[in-house]
Amino acid sequence: MQALEGNPRAETVKWAGEDDSMPTPDRPLGAALAALTLLAASAAAEPLRMAGRAFDRRAEIEVRDLDRAAAERAVGAAFRALESARADLRAIESTARPGVPVQLDGSQAVLVRRALGFCAWSSGAVGPLGGEVFRIWGLRFPVTSFPVPDEIERAAASAGCSRAAIDPAGVLSLAEGSALDFFPFELGWAVDRAAAILREAGAANFWIDLGTVVRAAGGGPDGRGWTYAPPLVAGQLEPLPPFPLRDRAVALLRPADRPLRVAGESFPPYVDLRRGRPGGGEAVAAVLVVSEIAVDAQALGYAMFVLGPRDGTLLVGAISPRPSIRWLLGGGQSPPVLADVNWGVVVRP
Repeated sequence: MQALEGNPRAETVKWAGEDDSMPTPDRPLGAALAALTLLAASAAAEPLRMAGRAFDRRAEIEVRDLDRAAAERAVGAAFRALESARADLRAIESTARPGVPVQLDGSQAVLVRRALGFCAWSSGAVGPLGGEVFRIWGLRFPVTSFPVPDEIERAAASAGCSRAAIDPAGVLSLAEGSALDFFPFELGWAVDRAAAILREAGAANFWIDLGTVVRAAGGGPDGRGWTYAPPLVAGQLEPLPPFPLRDRAVALLRPADRPLRVAGESFPPYVDLRRGRPGGGEAVAAVLVVSEIAVDAQALGYAMFVLGPRDGTLLVGAISPRPSIRWLLGGGQSPPVLADVNWGVVVRP
């Protein structure tokens, strides 16, 4: 983890000069002292941005409203949360076995309940039980041949929403043949954990970037929100316009982020767990989702990639508060066609 120099967002905070806070006939000494106190607080809250790695990706965290020492402690703790999230999830996945109930802690139980909720909402397109589906398609470990139809059918059946149960005490049980895999949720969950730690430390103006998932809080450098600039997608001649992100998260899902490679062919990693096969019925080049928290943004992005804009638009209507979604449709040989749901609120000044 290292501090970044020359960061355009990490300029020194500016404040009024001394003359503005000196006692005058119309500015009593008490008011002047109060102004000096505020100036001292502003001077102490210098922006801090640091970089590191988590989930084999570059990660960045910036905090703008804590003094230097507090910011370093908070950002360090947030990075440890990012770095440990993958090990925590892999431990749940490897421990939870059919016939072996697992006691989850509070944060883990919240994730499982939310993931099962997404499973029910999407009729099984996305959920936490894709372990067998991801295994036969080589998401975690390479495979050398395509799965046969019987394997695909069994794996898809094992991902059904009813094959996991969690009781009020947070004890998780799996049905025979099913396996957990939090791939559709893991980056967002890690980012939300880091955001919770920053808030506990008193930060209210921060930016967390974990590759394809970003969460921002507060007004950013100028009080108008942080600026998110979508990277180029295959086929684009120029990127989409930047947009403000304030107290929201964004996820960008593209086929090339973590492709499945089987027998010399490449597929998007967003497998329809209902069918046990990659991709949906439409050529999706990318999906952008803006939502309140990062785990929702990532999971919605996964579902919208699988479902496409026709079915996805119908499902999103049942969500409150309503997320903002932008599909980029095309095969990558020409500029993608855009399809939107509730996107106007994202770009609205």
